[in-house]
Amino acid sequence: MLAERFADLVGMPPMRYLAKWRMQIASRLVSGGSTNIATVAAEIGYGSEASFSRAFKKMVGVPPSAWRRRIGHEGSRGA
Repeated sequence: MLAERFADLVGMPPMRYLAKWRMQIASRLVSGGSTNIATVAAEIGYGSEASFSRAFKKMVGVPPSAWRRRIGHEGSRGA
């Protein structure tokens, strides 16, 4: 019942919300460039870099390393 109420209020199930929130944090950490992917994975609660990378790709559309390259490239164009 709590999960249904949460979904009614937020617009998505609690676990989906949590995954999305974690990936938003991860995308900021990854795009910063100073933290390695394994550390980002551990900081947001993943047991391995591989499981984090799979989840990141599923949510964001590209692996974290590609995200870092893409964001770094876009940032360098704007400077």
